[in-house]
Amino acid sequence: MNGRVGCAIVSLLNNIEQHHILRRLSDEATVFMAALKAIETAIKYATSNLFSYAKIITNSRSVLQAVHNPNNDYPPIRQIKSLLTSSATKFDLIWTRAHVGVVGNEMADSYAKKQLPKMTSK
Repeated sequence: MNGRVGCAIVSLLNNIEQHHILRRLSDEATVFMAALKAIETAIKYATSNLFSYAKIITNSRSVLQAVHNPNNDYPPIRQIKSLLTSSATKFDLIWTRAHVGVVGNEMADSYAKKQLPKMTSK
């Protein structure tokens, strides 16, 4: 969005928002990197809040394919795999098409679009 890259996650319980987190990435970051950061943020959020189970829904098929590829040794992918295996939380990573009415996915997209222009990168 205007050269800015970021991501958002939304935690839902019975389709009601419980919490959301926004992350601004450097302007050089790719959409792939933003999707990785969103998944990493969701894993850390669920783990730190002691969720027994979390469903992470993303519209980035390429990120899910990379995470599920046992030969992918890209450091951010390794980090996500490590977080998944070391967490007591059970995770399901699920792909959805963008903009098809998946509540959490639409909310995260909306947060990112509204807030990203106001945020600065770290």
